[in-house]
Amino acid sequence: MPVRTLFNSAELVEAGMFLARVVYGDLPGYAQDSDSQDWNDPYRQYLATVSRPGGSAWQVLSAQDLPTFSGNGIGTFSATGLYVGEAWVSAGNKEYGEGLLARNGDTVVLTFRGTDERLDSFLGLQAFTAAGSLTLYNTYKPLIDAAYDYVASHSDVKHFVVSGHSLGGTLVDLFAILDAQRFRDLNAAELTMVSIASAGVDEDLPKYNAFGAYNFDANTAVIDTFLGLPHITNLITPADYISIANSDDRVRFPGLLDGDASTPWTSDGDQLVYNDVLLGRLHF
Repeated sequence: MPVRTLFNSAELVEAGMFLARVVYGDLPGYAQDSDSQDWNDPYRQYLATVSRPGGSAWQVLSAQDLPTFSGNGIGTFSATGLYVGEAWVSAGNKEYGEGLLARNGDTVVLTFRGTDERLDSFLGLQAFTAAGSLTLYNTYKPLIDAAYDYVASHSDVKHFVVSGHSLGGTLVDLFAILDAQRFRDLNAAELTMVSIASAGVDEDLPKYNAFGAYNFDANTAVIDTFLGLPHITNLITPADYISIANSDDRVRFPGLLDGDASTPWTSDGDQLVYNDVLLGRLHF
């Protein structure tokens, strides 16, 4: 397998980055709605107006395009094509995972939305604990499984891209550890993972793999079971994985000082005060 780079996979990286932005909604030109999470922004309508260079317009794939999709009480699609999964994390508090599955020509992109609501990310511990990030990943299980079946049944799909930004980048990292190998084993579409400014992976992730629901890829995550407490000691970057981060990004590099170099945390919105917990995260 050739190693993916920004040079030999530029068009695929661009597609992944584009959808990683679109999945947040609230873009210029959207017919804005009133919901704070932008679940009802016209994703399908917007993407139908956008073409890749030399290609066709994007087609959002949702339940009607995915015959095997079953939300299993976890996820559903909005009328405008956004996937929304949910999980209870505490009494009266749900955690939501939003994503898009879209096709353009011979390329299908699955993208995870990152954190866009500070209170929810704090209450759900989405990026800040192993349990929180794995619970969030589970909300995407119906979408990931439907994407798998779609790629497996469409021989004209040549490229499958998985992307996400920030917390979405962490979800790409989890995909690399938990699901990527089964997509490779299809010997169908070529896989490319694009993780943008990832918050990283908690080393304790294996402890929360209830009843062995996931098979951790030993070629990607090195797991130590010393004293019966499994934890990840090292991540091995797959050849089909690309990490992108700005050197000033405080999620990917949480130890950075603010602009005046006097304090690591600011109160002006430039820094999440609890990013300190990301300092020990593992990265590809």
